[in-house]
Amino acid sequence: MVPPPPEPANYADHCAAPADCVGGLSCAALPTVTDGICTALCDATACPDGGRCEDLFGMRFCLADCTTSADCGRSD
Repeated sequence: MVPPPPEPANYADHCAAPADCVGGLSCAALPTVTDGICTALCDATACPDGGRCEDLFGMRFCLADCTTSADCGRSD
C-alpha cells in the first residue's frame, strides 16, 4: 500500500497547539494574534513548499507565497 502524500503546509492558520499545524509547521505565538499561527522559523532551514522566508518581529518566519496582494490580505 502506498502512503498518502503529505498534507500541504497550512501557513498562517490559527492554532492552539503544534498538532493544529501540518506540512512541517508548528504553532508560534506572535504579538499580533491572540492565539498562535502555523509557521516555521527559517533562519537556518528552508521553508516547506508553498512558503517564503520573511523578517517579522525581528525573526525570520515562513509565510505563504502570494501571487497577488489580495492573496496576502493586502489591498495595495
